[in-house]
Amino acid sequence: MNNPPTFGDMQSVAVPCGTCRACCRGRTAVLLTEEDDPAAYDTMQIAGLPGEYFLRILPNGDCTYLGPDGCTIHERAPMMCRVFDCRKHFLSTTKAERAAGIKAGIFKADVMRRGAILVHLARKAHSAELGKAHAQKVAG
Repeated sequence: MNNPPTFGDMQSVAVPCGTCRACCRGRTAVLLTEEDDPAAYDTMQIAGLPGEYFLRILPNGDCTYLGPDGCTIHERAPMMCRVFDCRKHFLSTTKAERAAGIKAGIFKADVMRRGAILVHLARKAHSAELGKAHAQKVAG
């Protein structure tokens, strides 16, 4: 592969969250999907969205399941939590869309920043791999 990693390249790669908890904070409403059983979670409903269930948000804006070491229900997290990838979120929007979304409160700036950092690191690693491959080809 000669091109830097793209949105599609990241489809099957686990998100390297590390200690980042940006998407678990800041009043992010996690919608439960039809694959999730609302009875299995501490949920809330939002006015104007009847029949929809969301993970409860604590008064400080954190997800109710965010503990000191991260997600306390990681192994049974709702679908939205399992599939969210800040890198894909970053790559699927233009700079102008990100700026407008952050200004409107639709996107979280810290999640976008984390996505940008991880995309940059992936591209940097890709460039290093290409450099090694080129050096081996020249030497070989």
